[in-house]
Amino acid sequence: MERKRYDERQREVIDAQEGYHLVLAPPGCGKTEVLAERIIHAHELGVDYGDMLCLTFTNRASRGMRERIEQMAGDSVDELFVGNIHKFCSQFLFENEVLPMDTSILDEDDSVSIIADFLQQDDIAVQEDAKMRHQYSKIINLQHFMHQYTSGYPRELTVHGEELNAQTLKHICAILMKGFTRESISELYRNIDDYEQLAELNRNGEVQNFIRMMSAARHYEKYKRQHNLVDFADLLLYAYDTLKHGYSGKRYGWIQIDEVQDLSQLQLEIIDLITSQQSPTVMCLGDSQQAIYSFMGAKSETLNLLASRCTIHNLYTNYRSPKYLLDVFNTYGHEMLGIDKRLLPQTTHAIEAKAGDLLITCSDNNIDEQQDVAELVKRIGARFPDETVAVVVSYNSEADDISARLANLGVKHFKVSGRDLFSEPAVKLPMAHLSVAAGDHNFLAWSRIVAGINAVGSNSAARSFVRDLAINGMTPADLMRDDGITSLQEFLQIYAHDDIVVFDTETTGLSIEEDDVVQIAAVKLHHGELVVGSELNIFIRTERDIPPMLGDTVNPLVEEYRNNDLLEPEDAMRMFMEYASGCVLLGHNAKYDYHIMHNNLRHRCGISDFKERFPRCIDTLHIARIISPRLRSHKLKDLIVEFGLEGKNSHLANDDIMATKNLADYCFREGQQKAERQVDIPLKYSKAVKRLRETYKPLYDHVNGMLYSIQVSDEPALLAEWRYAYNYLLAAERISPVDKMPYVERYIADDVTGDDRRPLHVQLANFMNVLNTLKEADLCGSRTMREKVFVSTVHKAKGLEFDNVIVYGVTDGNYPGFHSRDDLQRQQEEMRRLYVALSRAKRRLVLTWSKERITQWGRVFQQNLSPFVTCISHFFRHL
Repeated sequence: MERKRYDERQREVIDAQEGYHLVLAPPGCGKTEVLAERIIHAHELGVDYGDMLCLTFTNRASRGMRERIEQMAGDSVDELFVGNIHKFCSQFLFENEVLPMDTSILDEDDSVSIIADFLQQDDIAVQEDAKMRHQYSKIINLQHFMHQYTSGYPRELTVHGEELNAQTLKHICAILMKGFTRESISELYRNIDDYEQLAELNRNGEVQNFIRMMSAARHYEKYKRQHNLVDFADLLLYAYDTLKHGYSGKRYGWIQIDEVQDLSQLQLEIIDLITSQQSPTVMCLGDSQQAIYSFMGAKSETLNLLASRCTIHNLYTNYRSPKYLLDVFNTYGHEMLGIDKRLLPQTTHAIEAKAGDLLITCSDNNIDEQQDVAELVKRIGARFPDETVAVVVSYNSEADDISARLANLGVKHFKVSGRDLFSEPAVKLPMAHLSVAAGDHNFLAWSRIVAGINAVGSNSAARSFVRDLAINGMTPADLMRDDGITSLQEFLQIYAHDDIVVFDTETTGLSIEEDDVVQIAAVKLHHGELVVGSELNIFIRTERDIPPMLGDTVNPLVEEYRNNDLLEPEDAMRMFMEYASGCVLLGHNAKYDYHIMHNNLRHRCGISDFKERFPRCIDTLHIARIISPRLRSHKLKDLIVEFGLEGKNSHLANDDIMATKNLADYCFREGQQKAERQVDIPLKYSKAVKRLRETYKPLYDHVNGMLYSIQVSDEPALLAEWRYAYNYLLAAERISPVDKMPYVERYIADDVTGDDRRPLHVQLANFMNVLNTLKEADLCGSRTMREKVFVSTVHKAKGLEFDNVIVYGVTDGNYPGFHSRDDLQRQQEEMRRLYVALSRAKRRLVLTWSKERITQWGRVFQQNLSPFVTCISHFFRHL
């Protein structure tokens, strides 16, 4: 790709290395291209992609950034991290084994369901009641705050402290005759169940409510810990705790942070803690005019704090906006947001406004305003059919009303507000199906499936069911086997009574389909006992390169391969087949070895009956997981240490098989009691098992049959399985149709899988993390989006741009909102919120308002044009 020419200010930012830098970058300044160019430039100067950390605020921004970098780079950028801070913390916690591999990440609906179960309320009713959801949010926020408070976080890093009612707490401490101290409050929280009687005996309503609220928060915390669950805030908290206390692992010397004004102090501290102290390069990019996320812990003072320790750079030239729009943005920025005129951007498009480019329209009331806006959208669409139009609103209810008006006029549009498309049951259930196909031990995905197919009566019952199975060494997959036994029972029977070949392979890479097996080692067991003299260790000739390094470790296979006699592939494979004939195969992470052996036999030797000759293969990785599910790691090297076993995991197959044999011995001993308890499970849950097998087993069998199939159609395997699952669940009447499903399918095809035509198991491994973090706003601006008209709230429109923007309801009741009128700080955020709405426009900008607001109960309130627009109203034609 031909490299772009940059102006002097942009080049200054691109060339900035070492030290801390802050770039003030308003909309339209070419920021994305500059950030991508900085990464390419730094790599050319010798910085490895794996040593870079590129943080964005949203998933949508990170995907756009990665695409731009991949277009510009001449080599692979797979090692480069591009993502938001939550994604980084998640990856950090799993890679450093702070969280067990089976940990699932809760979304807001899951959190509400867990707390509703404790409070004995209907979680569905809570989801549909805005006031109840707000109360539940306060409980969730309180739990996060108490984690920070009891852990001694500095005050400036804590969020949601408003949920800790100081006066009520003082009253409770006085009743308990305790001092009002961190220690006593922490003790109260940790042992809140012991104080439930206090709530029952005390007639003070605030005391009762607070104790119940704290009790629910404490239950939520314990439930997550017991069930290997975290929510998004936990990712930040656990990452901070790990980095702050004893972490000695990898830190980054080259970091780039976009939209820094929207990060909380805790997020910034995490970035500081992960930064190398040896001459780091840290580049922060922000725009104080767009800081609108205080409800997430972000503060408008962030840029001021960063400025005190950074070299300041300014990008002045706006390459997107015509002069008439930039005059509006700059005047508003100076007059309302206090931006120094010297820092305001200039434009290269010296274009004056035409009639209709800048309008302020007034309607008699908000009902008429909705209709007027819908008709205006239709007129703009007819006049400029190739341009995008967005109606930007303050509230979800406003988006719903305008969407209905547009539908009545026959205007196709995409609404981004309210309940997210990816939170709908009809999307979450197929997503859960793909998640369990990617890994059988996903507690949350199985729970969603069990509840979604109505195998049990509620979300709470589904979680209890799946957890009970896990306690007894099972997953729901065990209940769908055709042989009537569980995977643990099968292992115990085979280990006690059959001949087994413990085997391991070493390969040229991780691709089951493409890489070569270069070492096979094996040993035989008879009724669990080692057969003396049965060792097999063979090396196989390959034309492929063996990787010299395994992460940071020298690959010992290179030396072994060089020093041993090499067999031709067909001779080696036939030798193993004859050696193992009549035996059951067993290995650690054997699913990988089993399938790469099958593919090597097929494409290197022309032998295609491996699976028929060896239909049974026991995986000690799976067995270890069901025996000890709460371990942070089930890697062979970690299990050897955890269980005190002999052996070593050297990445040489002949060493690994003996370690695997010792692990299998341990699992055989430890699995007996769980296997005995499993006998009663099918009877205990007979109705649930029956429904699970009737409804979900056909779908589960289908996906397992497709995992390793070579794709013959032009459709990506992931999309094909998504469609199959969605249509299957529709036919089974377990979900309702979703009008927006074609958008999801196009997004998977165009923006997720693209030209990838590898088998399903590869696509699941590569793309499930992307799918599980998708939000509805990600679809906007993507290649898949064919609609030209959008309706969005301001917060969800941030980061998007449209040719024509209509800002609805620009009144003194929306800007500022009613609850902000007496709060100067919140008013300032409301000013920035309107700036975000205004600056989404690329060509035309329309502000609408009405003289009266009629409520749903028929009450009428007078209203005026927002005082925020007084300074810019002279740019507009008033209608």
